[in-house]
Amino acid sequence: MNFRYIRETRSRIFRIGGEGNILANYQKYRSNEVWIFHGEGLSLPFQRHRAVEFMFFEKGSAKVTVEGKSHELQMGDVAVIYPNQLHSYSSAADISCYSILFPEDLYSRWTEKIKDRKPVNPIVRGGYNEEFRNLFENQMLYTSPGYTPARRRAATERLCALLLADLPTETINRDDRSLDRIFRYCEEHFTENINLNTISKELFLDKYYISHLLNDLAGTSLRGYINILRVEKASKLLSSSELSIAEICSACGFQCMRTFDRVFREQNELTPKDYRKAKIQGKDLTKAPQNRD
Repeated sequence: MNFRYIRETRSRIFRIGGEGNILANYQKYRSNEVWIFHGEGLSLPFQRHRAVEFMFFEKGSAKVTVEGKSHELQMGDVAVIYPNQLHSYSSAADISCYSILFPEDLYSRWTEKIKDRKPVNPIVRGGYNEEFRNLFENQMLYTSPGYTPARRRAATERLCALLLADLPTETINRDDRSLDRIFRYCEEHFTENINLNTISKELFLDKYYISHLLNDLAGTSLRGYINILRVEKASKLLSSSELSIAEICSACGFQCMRTFDRVFREQNELTPKDYRKAKIQGKDLTKAPQNRD
């Protein structure tokens, strides 16, 4: 599912609504600021980003999948996602969630804890405790005329102390580095006709090793990840350009309209034509998230 962001205040707080990758704004305007996203209901396909992410709920629960391993995130828990970790979320519609994002090098004190490492377990049980809640509600969501970004950064550094100080981590290994190279290649070449043989040749990795990393460690397939990237780009072009649907199909790397229609509908429950029509009419395209058992 894709999402859009609607600015709620003049600070970096966004409400999750209906289209674009969850981190599209963060990736495009990345700075040394802390960003906060808020949503009612959550269902996100596999994604990865350069930020450190803290995800938690005011109500409800969700299934969080990080690098192929699924975890139940309950109210009161916090999911800690490190940079470039492939992850997805799936929840019921009646949840209220927040996501805090910041670049890994924002706080020099925590750089060594984050750089080239990853959590052994991304779920901090009971991490959303009273101190966390007070910091978040009274300082990070503070948006009066006297608000300054420095206040949010200071509060986030304290949250890092609460969540990261005792968080067991491990060094990124050869498989992790190879996965990162594979994902980066896909993100740079997904509009091209690439496959396992292409990536194997370009990255000097055995194609069976690539398939093993994607399926067994990341929990996705090469085609599945490429299709997510293609549909994300197609959604943006359908919403913001005057290109024909056939031109968008070609620009996103699909070989034929039939495949484009099928893959787009699988992710958005609408054909590209119906999606564009709904956008023109100003309809809310947010899908009701569903639990994936």
